[in-house]
Amino acid sequence: MPPYPVVNGPMFAVSRRLGAVIAQDRLPHIFQEQLSQTARVKAAMSRPGGPRKSNMACWPVSDATLGYWISRIASARNLTLTLVNSPFMVQHHPWPALVHGAFSNSSIVLHGLKKERNQRKFYDLALRRGMGPFVPFRRKCGNCAALGWSSWPGSPVSQWQCCGCDLAGESKVQCDERMLGSTRGGRAVF
Repeated sequence: MPPYPVVNGPMFAVSRRLGAVIAQDRLPHIFQEQLSQTARVKAAMSRPGGPRKSNMACWPVSDATLGYWISRIASARNLTLTLVNSPFMVQHHPWPALVHGAFSNSSIVLHGLKKERNQRKFYDLALRRGMGPFVPFRRKCGNCAALGWSSWPGSPVSQWQCCGCDLAGESKVQCDERMLGSTRGGRAVF
């Protein structure tokens, strides 16, 4: 029954072991079967040429769906997981950039290269800037509830380990404030 203890945020990669658990579980298959029977998906699939980004966003919102599957399966199997943040425009790039947040040898994900114009403009840049040894990002790890990544009381996610990130030159106070969230107008901002 909702509210579900769902990982908050896009999920892009899982370990081989977790991937095998997800692939062997029936939940993803049942979810996809039920999703395909919804009116919205049926309407999108019946359009000439199939669904478009404008009517389904990131078809079929796979990053959030993967987070949902991970949360439900891990909760049902009483698994303990470690969530690792890939910092925005440092390790994870949702779009190509030439200057601020450009791909580097600290990067692991770059979206937006399926468009031919982006391939011409950014592929060589990403190869050049990604050359050399991988530069890992310093992380601060701890209990997900303590780091502010789980705010639903009683959520199994609170017991998982979360690894945030310490930005270069960031003080412990700044890191704690960013990871725990700050209060603005009575709302927690994460």
